Amino acid sequence: MKTYKEDRLKLLFENLKKEKRGGLGIFIAASDPNLEISLEILKRLPQAGADMIELGMPFSDPMADGPTIQAASLRALKSGGSLKRTLEMVKSFRERDSKTPLVLMGYYNPIYNFGVENFLIKAIEAGVDGLIIVDLPPEEDEELCLPAQKYNLPFIRLTAPTSDGERLPTILNNASGFIYYVSIMGITGTQSIAAQNVQNAVKELKKTYRFTDSSWIWDKDKAGCRRRNIIF
Repeated sequence: MKTYKEDRLKLLFENLKKEKRGGLGIFIAASDPNLEISLEILKRLPQAGADMIELGMPFSDPMADGPTIQAASLRALKSGGSLKRTLEMVKSFRERDSKTPLVLMGYYNPIYNFGVENFLIKAIEAGVDGLIIVDLPPEEDEELCLPAQKYNLPFIRLTAPTSDGERLPTILNNASGFIYYVSIMGITGTQSIAAQNVQNAVKELKKTYRFTDSSWIWDKDKAGCRRRNIIF
């Protein structure tokens, strides 16, 4: 069984700590507006300053996302985007970039239809560094989180302002890679949040979860861009 053996996320966080700076992570939807243009954008992101890439898997019902990402996902599907093509994009990207961490973000249905075991094997072969699956709560860990652990592929957890002290231990159990803090209540890209609120939330998270020296907390801003805070 071929397992994930790369340390791209870990190395990135270590380098950011040495450089005493935050990291820039960029999200794009795979196959938006089509495969060729999307792949060219993906390949150019590192030289444009991206420290990490979040590649969205096209899905017809991205219920946790706002109008911008919903539209991007629909354009991708209309152009022939699929999970198979997304993995092919990652493989092509890795032919010229072996250092930039790339995580897949999306929903469970396409993975379920693809086949969990087959997906994990193909994702690792392509060069994926982690998974963010927004509609799989910890109660469903047996679906994908635990199989991903078997392959050592990081399964990145999301926490939110509504994740209280009672809920956090459950959410953060089996977390790996980094912690994705969704700073607003509601859909992506519709609101902004004060930096102080994020700092307060991070303090609460640190009370519950023992962070490594290079854990990444993500904060989404109103434009759909994401500001990051590195916790040392």
